[in-house]
Amino acid sequence: MEKTNYAFEEKGKGFISSIFFLLILMSWGCDKNKQAYKASGIFEAKEIIVAAESSGKVEQLQVEEGMVLSAGQPVGMISCSQQALMASQADESLKSLNAKTLDAGANIKVLDQQIVLQQNQVRIAEDQLSTLVQEEARIQRLVKAEAAPSKQLDDIQNQKKILEKQVLSTKAQIDVINEQIKATRQNTASQNRAILSEKSPLSARVEQLKDLEEKCKIINPISGTVLNQYTYAYEVVNIGKALYKIANLDTLYLKAYITGNQLGEIKLHQSVQIYIQQGDNPSFNYPGQITWISDKAEFTPKSIMTVDERANLVYPVKIKVANDGQIKLGMFAEVNW
Repeated sequence: MEKTNYAFEEKGKGFISSIFFLLILMSWGCDKNKQAYKASGIFEAKEIIVAAESSGKVEQLQVEEGMVLSAGQPVGMISCSQQALMASQADESLKSLNAKTLDAGANIKVLDQQIVLQQNQVRIAEDQLSTLVQEEARIQRLVKAEAAPSKQLDDIQNQKKILEKQVLSTKAQIDVINEQIKATRQNTASQNRAILSEKSPLSARVEQLKDLEEKCKIINPISGTVLNQYTYAYEVVNIGKALYKIANLDTLYLKAYITGNQLGEIKLHQSVQIYIQQGDNPSFNYPGQITWISDKAEFTPKSIMTVDERANLVYPVKIKVANDGQIKLGMFAEVNW
């Protein structure tokens, strides 16, 4: 009877030893699976904070957290009545510049008419002078023949001198009038240049105010999902005030950490595998591509584990991953290559 009990006890010990050995193997296998990854990290996205480009009251802001927006989509408006009024005023000032410019045409026309009159007087005087020259020659012959008194010749010569002076004087007056026309044109052009010199600054002012008016419109910059909303309608904002945060979740970036010994194993644009464990479900596998490797080490974040648990310093890397909707921001993942 004792021999039978002893055999039974020996068999029981062997069974227990087998179970214990099997548990050790399972535990070793689990530990091996747990350390199958080369690095781990958390998913991030390229987040953009959309800020106000104008100061004033937010009249409307059609944004909610979780809303999907497209690039260039108008989502709101900031009150900008003052900018609109100033732009209208500057535009009217710009249009009124042409009315302020001077036209010398009327004055020049009068001077041109005076020139025509003077030229007519010169032609008349020259005709009279030509007649006197002929008469002078005739009288000279008569005086030489003693058929006419010399006084008659003196009178004709005096008339001739008067007409010559009159022609010269009239021509001088014509030159003066031409100088007046030239001066009038130059003065008018100079005054108009002074007036029109305001055109460029006014045009720039109009464009500036119109640009400020455009900045009152809130335009979404990229296609993506609204992550956070910081401002709501009817609030008063200043330039630079954050309105909302948006990110494109179609492409995410896993920020993983590797040890210095692993730096030689990876390179830019290298393809890697991303593993995501969601509860008790099987892990999801995604292809990824390394887009950035830091050249500076940093202390290992508390939430990150590395293959070498003794490593105090790690190098962050970024891995681009196409998101099918299963990956969420802040989700933990493991990397293999």
